[in-house]
Amino acid sequence: MKTSELVYMINDELKLLSDDSNFTIDHILFLCSKYRAYIIKTDNLNKKLLQLIGLDSPLYQEICIDLEETDSKYSCDGGTVLKSVEKIPDTLSKLNINLNNFFKSSNLVYIDAERFKYQGCNKWLNSLIYTSVLPDGYLYLKSGDSHFRYLKSIKGYGVFTDPQEAAKYSCDEDGENSCDFLEVEYPIEDHMVPFLIQCVVRELSESIYRPADVRNNATDDLDKIGQIPKNKNEQEQEQ
Repeated sequence: MKTSELVYMINDELKLLSDDSNFTIDHILFLCSKYRAYIIKTDNLNKKLLQLIGLDSPLYQEICIDLEETDSKYSCDGGTVLKSVEKIPDTLSKLNINLNNFFKSSNLVYIDAERFKYQGCNKWLNSLIYTSVLPDGYLYLKSGDSHFRYLKSIKGYGVFTDPQEAAKYSCDEDGENSCDFLEVEYPIEDHMVPFLIQCVVRELSESIYRPADVRNNATDDLDKIGQIPKNKNEQEQEQ
């Protein structure tokens, strides 16, 4: 399902509730992103499927990551350390890295941020490339291989918290960003779509009609809205 189709379906549901509903596409996409993350976390709560599903899952998105050399504070021997030019969008899963066939994929080791500084000092493991997203939000790579410094860009695959933000880093075969987010497939499993639409419509519908309590009488008059007015006899009986 394209993103534009998802937005149109939500708008159609809202029009059934009120002809006066008017919400921007950006607002609808913001809520889609918010509830998509919630649904994914709930759907995989006890299964750890985000670590097991294949990269062919519609939840995954591909991003292109440009690299530059940085200081060696994360290197134990003063060697080269590469850093992503831009921060990596927040992910709901581990970021999978593709080195564009420059190195064998088996040479890549993704490690926790806490361990990154202390890896790469073993001379018997010089061919390995260690990579991690550190607390500053950037992706770092280091290796004892002298050819490592010639890496200029890599590709990453992940289940991102904000799919629209991740789409800004997508690229075509020439490495150029070519994404019109409304015209790409929305990164979600088919069985999650009805619940996503339901969540977004429910939140937006609550704002279609929200009366204001304009009486300055220290009383909540909103709980009386929608009640059938009492007749004169009922009012006299209460008194």
